[in-house]
Amino acid sequence: MIDGDSGISKSECRQRALSGDLFSPRTTRYFFPFRKSDISLDLSQLEKGTPVDVSHLIAGVDVSEEIFHNKKYIEEINEEIDIVIRYLAEVSETKEYLNDQILKMGESKEVAFFPGKFHPPHFGHIITILHILPKYKKLILGVSGHVPKDSVIATQEEIIGGLEEVFQNFENVEVCTIKGTLTDSKSVSYLPEFDILLSGNPEVLSWAKKMNINVEYVPRSEGVLFSGHKIRSILGG
Repeated sequence: MIDGDSGISKSECRQRALSGDLFSPRTTRYFFPFRKSDISLDLSQLEKGTPVDVSHLIAGVDVSEEIFHNKKYIEEINEEIDIVIRYLAEVSETKEYLNDQILKMGESKEVAFFPGKFHPPHFGHIITILHILPKYKKLILGVSGHVPKDSVIATQEEIIGGLEEVFQNFENVEVCTIKGTLTDSKSVSYLPEFDILLSGNPEVLSWAKKMNINVEYVPRSEGVLFSGHKIRSILGG
């Protein structure tokens, strides 16, 4: 590897090629975008052409000169090996730093609490949860004990079981029980620990703010398959 001017210009290379005045051995190096061992071709597959005299391209040097040039070439190779080793050490340190940074950034993420009736769990819930999940270290789904008048699911346990089955392969999703109606609660001591409450329900957000809870509005999904009320009206006849 040469820093700066190599001392050999393109014009000199062209001139020597035309005149047959060769550079000394090992002056030039050739690099290929592939490994030579990757080339698998038998010599028998090559077609023989018209013989060409290349004696003028062979340097007239003796064994001692060849040994000298080969040793010089080995010195260059050793320098390149040292550079590669230092580069590998540098990128290894960079990789370790980035992995450590990823862990620290992951730990700095907040734990979110997403309460709701989930009655019944539907595509809207799933899509919303999958959308917000990457932003948080953990997402706790709080299933309210409030049962709608047009109920189609028997128990709170069935809802929790359904959500746990859907998100069983997500290590950062947890499902818990909320006693009664969240907005009627006068205390939050029974709730799991979290940093922020997520909801698309204005009443829940208003209650959380009164309880000095950090909140974030999450838009609700729209459509027949994304509305618990519409699903219940269909299933309930």
